Amino acid sequence: MPARVGRPGERVTIYVECPTDWCIVDHVAEPVGAAEDINHQGAPAVLNLAADQAAGVPTAVYLSWWPGSHDVAAQPCLAVDVDRDVAVYGRTGALAIADQIIAFGQDVRRLAETLPEDMVLPTGGEES
Repeated sequence: MPARVGRPGERVTIYVECPTDWCIVDHVAEPVGAAEDINHQGAPAVLNLAADQAAGVPTAVYLSWWPGSHDVAAQPCLAVDVDRDVAVYGRTGALAIADQIIAFGQDVRRLAETLPEDMVLPTGGEES
C-alpha cells in the first residue's frame, strides 16, 4: 500500500504493509511526518448519545494499529474512544470489554422494559 511521508514540499511515497481488509485510512491522501507515524484504522462502530448527555461511556470502537509503537498498539488492537480519550486493548482485553458492554446493554433493556408505555401527545409526537 502506498503512503506519503515527510514534511510539506519534501514528501515521498513509500510502501507499507496495510491490513486492507479493514483499514480505511488513505495513506496517500493523509500524509504523515515519518514512517513510524503511520497508523491503520478501521471503520468505527459508534454509540450515538443525545448531545446534552454526559458521555463518559465508550462512544466509538474501531480496529487500530500503530506499527511504530512500542506498546499494545504495535499490533492490531481495539481502540475504545471514551469522550475523545482513546485507550487500546489486545484481544483478551477487547473481549472482556465486549462482555461488559453486552451485560450493560442487558441491564439497560431490563430496566427500560419496567417503564410505563410512552404517552402519546395530542400533536402525535412522543414523549421521551
